[in-house]
Amino acid sequence: MITERNLLVAVAFDSDPEEVSALKSGALKALILQDPYGMGYKGCATAVTLLEGGTVPKYVDTGVVAVTQANMNDKKILDLLDPTRLKR
Repeated sequence: MITERNLLVAVAFDSDPEEVSALKSGALKALILQDPYGMGYKGCATAVTLLEGGTVPKYVDTGVVAVTQANMNDKKILDLLDPTRLKR
């Protein structure tokens, strides 16, 4: 049965507290997250390669992850939802 509630699928980008709450409540179906640690690591590794005279690709895909209610409690996802959880 189609209802007004399921006529529109809402997805958001990143993980501010309001978006995480909306995902938990079902108001959002998914969040698309970046990996800030991975982005920083790949950026530094690329810079080092250039400084050492190496070549790097024009485009470096740092990836994204789709987060849903089904996977939002996985450790990897929790770390992406709150990067302050990552060990330094």
